Amino acid sequence: MLCLLLLLQGYGIISGRCKEALDGKWQFQDFGASAGPSSGDPGLIVTMTLDAGDVSGSTGVNSYQGTYTWKANGFFEFDELAVTERGGPPAAMIFERRFLDAIEDVRSYELVDMKLRLGDGDGGELLIFAPVT
Repeated sequence: MLCLLLLLQGYGIISGRCKEALDGKWQFQDFGASAGPSSGDPGLIVTMTLDAGDVSGSTGVNSYQGTYTWKANGFFEFDELAVTERGGPPAAMIFERRFLDAIEDVRSYELVDMKLRLGDGDGGELLIFAPVT
């Protein structure tokens, strides 16, 4: 019984609301094949925090924030993204542009092996994130 209570509390059900399944902090792991050819990894730490329809994070150079919509059927879309406009080294800026272009194309999600895989809606994988622990 204690295990069940802890499980229910962990999912926010006891408090009267159910937590968003994707909520939490995620760290970028890699681009999927549908994001185009790799231009090299400039060693940036790229993050994304999902919180009940709000998204925020870092591209490694700039910060971004906005909203997102997801559904249990696999639909996922970012909306109203705003990005700060700091400059960085050329390789970092190329990486950031590729990341932001991929985010604009996201239309699906899948949770596989503890990783959040964001896709283009046609079965192509764009971005792969791992949970931050």
